Amino acid sequence: MKQPIYLSNLASIRGVAAVLVVLVHAHGLLMPLIDTTQTYFMATAHILVDFFFVLSGFILSHVYGSSFQHAFSKLTYKRYMQARFARIYPLHLFTMILALIPILQIMTVKTLPDQIKAVFDYRAILTSLLLIPASPWHDFVPPNAPSWSLATEWWVYFLFPVMVPFITRLNLAGKLSMLVLIIGMYLCIMYYLVPTFGITSREGDELTYTLDVSGDFSFLRCLAGFTLGMLVYELYRYQWGKAWMKSSWILLISSIGMLASMHLGLHSIGIILISAFLILAASYNTGYAHRVLNSKPFRYLGDLSYSIYMVHAPLILTCYAIALYINPNIPTQPEVEGTPDYLFGWFVDGILVLITLLLSALTFRFIEVPARQYLNARFSNPRREPINVGM
Repeated sequence: MKQPIYLSNLASIRGVAAVLVVLVHAHGLLMPLIDTTQTYFMATAHILVDFFFVLSGFILSHVYGSSFQHAFSKLTYKRYMQARFARIYPLHLFTMILALIPILQIMTVKTLPDQIKAVFDYRAILTSLLLIPASPWHDFVPPNAPSWSLATEWWVYFLFPVMVPFITRLNLAGKLSMLVLIIGMYLCIMYYLVPTFGITSREGDELTYTLDVSGDFSFLRCLAGFTLGMLVYELYRYQWGKAWMKSSWILLISSIGMLASMHLGLHSIGIILISAFLILAASYNTGYAHRVLNSKPFRYLGDLSYSIYMVHAPLILTCYAIALYINPNIPTQPEVEGTPDYLFGWFVDGILVLITLLLSALTFRFIEVPARQYLNARFSNPRREPINVGM
């Protein structure tokens, strides 16, 4: 079967988004970067994960859609799931072990508050190993916290082959109805499920109505984004709007539009729809923006995107463990009054990004790629995934 065209622009953009995720987490857990009273960017930054969900739906449709569009076979399904497992699980397992090392040190600190100890629940090791996205038996945070999105996406992978023929056969009215259903699912999560049945206590929280959930109905959140990505791919498949959307100006405007909408605190669903438009514009572009995104630094950043996403949290945990080793009273000390030194925050968090990139380059070369190649060889999978497929 003919391999699909490699969409390098999307891989590069995913790399940039992964670096943004690192900065957002560094801002919240290491050193502040910006004054959050002047921007909603950090409050809406969780949409970056929804961007990944939409992007995964788009890319998997591009790579595997033709395999399931007209026929379904157990062999094709098996090879597809084997390729997905080889793609995501080895690095997931490695970074979970990497995260457990500082966690063991952190848990030895006697002055650690109970609310922090509750996050590091040993029972989460088993559910993380099994890629279970949420559990009623313990806090939903896995040892390597960002892997919660990986767990939700893993279960959506099982549904994807069944969803392909259904979505591709819908007429225009059907696809529009599906879009309305997706928006309805987002609204239901935000305004009904989480406030009413959410396992995370949000009473009195300004984010009571939010999509920023990693245990509360995270599977539905992922499914909505993934399905939206499949719908956007249908536009790409029929080359809708390509004549005007291939312009680098459209890609630039949509990129600025997404960042501006996060800064202004636009409704989460609006930001997600802008991100979907950005993905479509990037997939079409062959102009100046393509030449920039297709340059070696950006392409390599795209190669490292999965490692960047999975490696940065264990690094932050390591920083926290070292700080606790030096001063065990850090968790019980009051916050420093006054305006934070944001310039120093950029310096410290910038170093974290650089270390993350260096470690990601190592895990990509010595863990991610070799493990995927080994498992695909063991599975005897003739259709091996390109390096940049999916998350």
